[in-house]
Amino acid sequence: MAASSPHLAARAATAPAAPGLVPAGELGPSHAGPALGPLGFLPLHARDYARAKAAANARAGLAPSRPRRGGGGGPTISSYANVAPSFNGTYWSGGTPPDTTGAIGPDRYIETVNTQYAIYSRSGATVNSGSLSSLTGISGGLFGYSLSDPQMMWDAKTQRFYYSAVYYDAFLLANGLAVGWSKTATPASSNDFCKYAIDFGTELPDYPKLGDSSDFLLFGYNKFGNGASTYDGSEFTLVNKPPAGSACAPTSAFAVYTSGVLHNADNSPAATPVPANLVDDSNGTGYVVANADLTETPSASSVSLYSVSTNGSDANGIPVPSISGPTNVAVSSYAMPSSAPQNGSSYLLDTLDGRFEAAVAAVDPGHANTTAVWTAHAVFGGAGTEERWYEIDPGAGALLQSGTVSSSSLFVWNGAISPDRANNGAAGAFGDSMAMSVSTSSAATYPAIQFVSKRGTNPQSGLMTAVAELQLPLRKAFGVPLPQRAHHVIAALAVPLASFEPAPFDRRIEQALEPVEVATAPRREAVFSDGSEIHRVKG
Repeated sequence: MAASSPHLAARAATAPAAPGLVPAGELGPSHAGPALGPLGFLPLHARDYARAKAAANARAGLAPSRPRRGGGGGPTISSYANVAPSFNGTYWSGGTPPDTTGAIGPDRYIETVNTQYAIYSRSGATVNSGSLSSLTGISGGLFGYSLSDPQMMWDAKTQRFYYSAVYYDAFLLANGLAVGWSKTATPASSNDFCKYAIDFGTELPDYPKLGDSSDFLLFGYNKFGNGASTYDGSEFTLVNKPPAGSACAPTSAFAVYTSGVLHNADNSPAATPVPANLVDDSNGTGYVVANADLTETPSASSVSLYSVSTNGSDANGIPVPSISGPTNVAVSSYAMPSSAPQNGSSYLLDTLDGRFEAAVAAVDPGHANTTAVWTAHAVFGGAGTEERWYEIDPGAGALLQSGTVSSSSLFVWNGAISPDRANNGAAGAFGDSMAMSVSTSSAATYPAIQFVSKRGTNPQSGLMTAVAELQLPLRKAFGVPLPQRAHHVIAALAVPLASFEPAPFDRRIEQALEPVEVATAPRREAVFSDGSEIHRVKG
């Protein structure tokens, strides 16, 4: 492993960060003013981002966006054999993006969007639904807070669902992370969750992503200060997982640590850290991926990987984290992706800035049972943007394999990749195959949700359509609300495990990251695939 960055190593054993965890119900009132609507991601350097994106658009032959109305039909859902179950999902109206994520346990599937959550049985029956405010215990209203960027994760080791979301007040001066977990593996409502908050004060933890190690929850984010006008670096925060039992432990049972501002191996700032969802706890190590800030450098050819392990316990018996890295992983050169055009409208769709969108850490039996980190991001390529994916060996600091989802005629972005690893908390199975959903569009095609799969050493499949012909026009510009109804299509992965019954094996559903907005009647789609069967949730 590469030597630790001095900026990170100096903070690897620091004392817990103040003020620590507080019960969500004890969060003080926000500054005066009504709660805002959910916000889109913030570019790290707005002017540099605009220039870099404009250059990428010009390189792809895209003219500047000049909004005009357009329209298409409603979504067309592709039909595949052995698709089951299908059921209505939740949705969000009145803004964009909904930031849909979902996670599945042995008996529950939980979906979150920017303002709502819904709990389902595995057969698709609605168990409960409500507001994100109810789920997190963060109040809204005149002296309340807004919520955005929800994350939902299932952890096989502790048999709990975990969530996070960013909260902020009207002036972006009182901000933090709403964090919590289910009391059991089968929550029936928001009352079955323990609800806490991490107060960041005037710093806004934007684009938060949730992952874990064996003993810690990991929250990655970009920090913004001065009313979210100044980028202050990227970091991740750690909180130890709750003790066993269905009671909500007091805050004295937890400690909060931070990595400090992250740097790459060349000492340049690392951007947008994304913790991996840890499927297998054989060594207990957690991982965080980050990359170069493409708003300040034209291209990069490496990925930064940080690791989190446990270094004993403190005087109160609370686990203490040990953070190391960055490990510098060489990859093919990548650059800022262009925006994506769409049929029927001159609005260009935002494809982010080359940041990673999700990460999963799981054992791969096809590579000597290495615990590998899978991740992906949109970069320049193909018609203008393509989705690049990596399987990383964190011990060797090298790629096990990588690939692209690319087309000479389609813009491809918003990747959600996961291996087909299954784990019930005691044992695991599978893990040498993957599936990945993406968004696609072009000036001649409407935005669509497509996916690819790769089984073992076989070649990656071609693009297969899940949802196509989405009604337009669409607009995505740093969270500017749409005047019409907007939805996301969620994509997720699962594997049939009937041969392992009655052991409750279940591989986790990985978050789809800001798939294409759909301005149409309420509809939501989730695709579950192991490369041979596809299961779908739709609404």
